[in-house]
Amino acid sequence: VARQITIYETGGRGMKNVFLKDICTPEKGKQIDTNLLDNNNEYKYINGGVKESGYYSKYNTQGGIVIVSEGGASCGFVNFIRDPFWCGCHCYRLMNSKLKPLYLYYLLKGNQAKIMALRTGAAMPNIKKSSFEKLSLNVDFDEGKQRVVIDCLSQIEEAIKDMQKQLSLFDELTKSRFMRQEVAA
Repeated sequence: VARQITIYETGGRGMKNVFLKDICTPEKGKQIDTNLLDNNNEYKYINGGVKESGYYSKYNTQGGIVIVSEGGASCGFVNFIRDPFWCGCHCYRLMNSKLKPLYLYYLLKGNQAKIMALRTGAAMPNIKKSSFEKLSLNVDFDEGKQRVVIDCLSQIEEAIKDMQKQLSLFDELTKSRFMRQEVAA
């Protein structure tokens, strides 16, 4: 199913170049004893990385927040977490945002390569808070334009998810076709 996406122009007078520390407060989470992780627990435990490291019985961060992996192979990865979760010590949660949360997410996701370029260290790369806070960003402070960006990019994300689902189904269909031929031979 094709989806029509509307693209909007959002530049203009509300744009301003600022440091990350001027629009939010990056803070690291807290380490837990990973022996306490259990897939039957309710809350995701996110300690950097691209996805959760397991599930914990408590949370230390409300949902609806942007996080950035602080260390390891995926440091600099930007994510948006909708539900309450436990934020580990290799993850920055971006608190006290002066922007709409999803706008901040899309802004940083669009600058993910710049964030990843802040990495230091070879064996266990990480992003120092002082460098991260000085990340220069071009921000639109007009809330109406932030909503337009959120709506537009959310539509694009949904279209991508739909396409990925279709490709997965097509892949399954293709594999099943070849499996039937192998059985017949």
